[in-house]
Amino acid sequence: MANNKLQDIIIPELFAPYVIMRTKELSALINSGAAQSNTMIDTNISNGVKHFKVSYDKHASITIPVLVRGKAWTATELADAIDSDAPMTNIGEIIAKWWNIQEQKIMAAILSGVFGGTLQTTHSIIAESSSTR
Repeated sequence: MANNKLQDIIIPELFAPYVIMRTKELSALINSGAAQSNTMIDTNISNGVKHFKVSYDKHASITIPVLVRGKAWTATELADAIDSDAPMTNIGEIIAKWWNIQEQKIMAAILSGVFGGTLQTTHSIIAESSSTR
């Protein structure tokens, strides 16, 4: 291919929604039912909101921080994706797969924090050691 540049290949209005959709399609967390997509949360994140409240009823709400991650790919990593018939799709796949790994790490850390602390004794099953059976 002749002298392609990312700015000539990536159309932001198409690329960002594609990566978001593809990330959700690939997500083991969403596909398992352990997590779900939420339009209000997606909209807040897309609009650059860093914290927002989610209300469960008129008395209960929680403030959710938006966890931001960044990744830079080298020219070598992107060269194969660019040198194809569908470079924007290929680059989107690379990014969607990366986001899935990050989301799994985030979920594991959150669950570890929740169930590894105060809730450990009341909300998780602790395996009995062989000496207590």
